Amino acid sequence: MCCACEKCINVCPQDGDPTHVFNNLKQLSYKEGLAPESVYGLVKQLLQTAWAYPLSSAVNRGRTKLGLNELSDKKEVADQLKKLADIADLKVKGE
Repeated sequence: MCCACEKCINVCPQDGDPTHVFNNLKQLSYKEGLAPESVYGLVKQLLQTAWAYPLSSAVNRGRTKLGLNELSDKKEVADQLKKLADIADLKVKGE
């Protein structure tokens, strides 16, 4: 559950950098299918829509009230992300 805040670097008694270990473990757990299901859902959502979280009518109503433009799926960006995922051999669990 490391969030890469790097606070551990400041308190490590061995003057180490555990964030590299945590990042490697996160990547390995993803590849081995051992990451939390929410991570796989997030990747799938991102590759389908180019947004990290689902867009809803409630989100867009709130944005409209604030005078902001509505958000919509970005197919061309999602297509580019899929190409990058293929190059990086990033697999979506269940596909």
